Amino acid sequence: MEIHVLVAEDDEHIGKTMKAILLDAGYHVELCANGQIACERLFDKKFNLAILDIMLPGTDGQEILKEFRKASDIPVMMITALSGDSPQLKAFDILADDFVAKPYV
Repeated sequence: MEIHVLVAEDDEHIGKTMKAILLDAGYHVELCANGQIACERLFDKKFNLAILDIMLPGTDGQEILKEFRKASDIPVMMITALSGDSPQLKAFDILADDFVAKPYV
């Protein structure tokens, strides 16, 4: 079974690194650098997982998740460089499945 992952990350280095790791693990990956494109792709294509940065240019990751949850229940992981508990709590309130804080270790 092919697993398709959408990664929405505006930091070019982080996005390319995430894509390379997921490709090496055998996943099919589509990388989007802004929220508008990520939102369009999520609704146009069939993905098995979405990884959304909260702070995307255009439409932010939280807004994408709110809209996407109206149509789909695929797993969504939120990522952010924001500190504190507030971003994580808000992500779970809008039905994120997981949350990872940057920097990744």
